[in-house]
Amino acid sequence: MKSLLSKQLSDKFHVNKTDLANNTLTSIGLIVIAVIFGIALAYIAVNYSPLFAMLALVSIPMIGILARRPEIGLILVVALIPFENINILTISSFSLFELFTLFTYAIAVIYSLVFRKDGKLVRSKINWVLFLFLLTVILSNLVAYDHARSIKSTLRLLRNVSLYIFVINLIRTEKSFYPVLWVLVLSGTLSALYGLYAYFFDHSLLDPTDLVLRVRGTMNDPNEFAGAMIVRMMIAVGLFRAVSKRNQKVFLLVVILILAYSIFLSGSRGGILGLSAAVLAYTLTSRAKARWLIVGSLIIIAGITLMPLTLKERIGLVETSANVGNNLNRRITYLYLGKEIIKENPILGVGIDGFASTYAQSEYRFLSSSSSGRIAHNTYLEIATGGGLLGLTVFLIMLGYAYVKVWKISRINTGSKLARVAGGLFAGLTGFFVVAFFLSQQYEKTLWLLLGLVVIIEKLSERNASIVYMPNTRIPKV
Repeated sequence: MKSLLSKQLSDKFHVNKTDLANNTLTSIGLIVIAVIFGIALAYIAVNYSPLFAMLALVSIPMIGILARRPEIGLILVVALIPFENINILTISSFSLFELFTLFTYAIAVIYSLVFRKDGKLVRSKINWVLFLFLLTVILSNLVAYDHARSIKSTLRLLRNVSLYIFVINLIRTEKSFYPVLWVLVLSGTLSALYGLYAYFFDHSLLDPTDLVLRVRGTMNDPNEFAGAMIVRMMIAVGLFRAVSKRNQKVFLLVVILILAYSIFLSGSRGGILGLSAAVLAYTLTSRAKARWLIVGSLIIIAGITLMPLTLKERIGLVETSANVGNNLNRRITYLYLGKEIIKENPILGVGIDGFASTYAQSEYRFLSSSSSGRIAHNTYLEIATGGGLLGLTVFLIMLGYAYVKVWKISRINTGSKLARVAGGLFAGLTGFFVVAFFLSQQYEKTLWLLLGLVVIIEKLSERNASIVYMPNTRIPKV
């Protein structure tokens, strides 16, 4: 028996030693290839931009780190989502941050092919519905009103949907899950602080075309900013209930107030409605419903009270005869045109992102200042007109499944950390889905990140439920 055990340990040591040697050789090989590639790229890029050449050299150690720990790169991608509109070193319409995202995806693929022993992709029912949705989008290109625009928009959609694929396959443990949530909240807070600084201290950083001052953070549009911050605020609420340390709770409370205030100063009607819906949804996941409803109501009342008069006029809380940027009448024409498009093209629509091209040729085109037309400012209308009722049905099934799934998880063992975070995610989804009635969000990474987080919580919840605790059983250490 002793000799057999010694032989097994010897074989195990030999296998581990062999694996270690193979991994070391593979790592060295990747580093050598990265160095050669980085130097060559820097040599070529120096004629285009010295800054880009320096970035090529910096990418060498990044390849080594991300090739073994791709989840670090994914966390950085999540952190950069609110800052992608900052045009630093734009190359072929891609900003520096977008290029970094593509670079991280490529490294993650290398990791999956070379290092990961379990190469199986994470399975979820959302995957199949998402596949059907993308198939519908691709088929809609065959009947597109503007083929070039639809194909370009399809590629853009696929690029953003890929975030969902990488999230669910790179984050498989709670240890790697919670840092993503913290980074998501912190990056949103930084974006909000930038917006508040611009609003109170440096108006030159705001959009000069706005008729009223509005906080937009580091994003192009105040409404888009409000929708993104609602998600981060509600996840921060979930973390607030999940953590136990006092300093973390105080920090998260400050973050929640900052995000809430910035949402109100964005002057977004959809944002305020979405925030109200999110607060109401979160109370449904809590045992102390009355307490959380009161707290949420006080935040909303305080936010509306502290809003400047110009923003109150914009969202319709105060009557005014002045033009403060209320474009409600023009938004109504989007619904009329959308109804006509769906009636004429009910199955596959006019191609993804075809609403804008159709609007530019419609009887309402005089309301647009752009020759390329206007987007529908309604995610569901965009999907219905671009992918037809077939595309909208599949899209709603995908969102509905994610919504119901995270709701159920938030109601299972409501005192657990995962359930409390699921409650925050449920509220964030509620707010985001409401804001989607006022914005075209199908291309936003936040949407696909949220769906990915739902799948992660689903898998973590299933894993925790499968663990059976046996107090009288001792598991020997190996």
